[in-house]
Amino acid sequence: CAHKDITSVLSEEFYSKLDSFAGSEHLVVKMELPVTSIVEGQLIRGFADRLVIGLKGGQIVAADIVDFKTDDLGPDNSLLKERVQHYQPQLAAYQATIAQMFKIDVSQVSARLLFITAGVHAVLENVS
Repeated sequence: CAHKDITSVLSEEFYSKLDSFAGSEHLVVKMELPVTSIVEGQLIRGFADRLVIGLKGGQIVAADIVDFKTDDLGPDNSLLKERVQHYQPQLAAYQATIAQMFKIDVSQVSARLLFITAGVHAVLENVS
């Protein structure tokens, strides 16, 4: 079932398997977190639907942006690649913004799209 993929992404176990979260001792989840900063001279403002933060020794060591989408992906999810490409700039800006906000390297900020209607999880390439 594709929806099982969606629910697994929302679990603590999922994050324990991500390289960037390997040293995390504690996870914090923020919903609808406002993100604002200047990235390459552009004002970036928006809301991260879900942000999972990995902490070690009280310090932020990793972050993962989860953006929920309800797009129709077409028959057999044929539009998935196009929709991921469409959202790539938005999520890349959010990655840079979150890295700046939390003073961590952008390589420690991952991003993924959850197409909840189709039950599909897509990881975005890191901008670093």
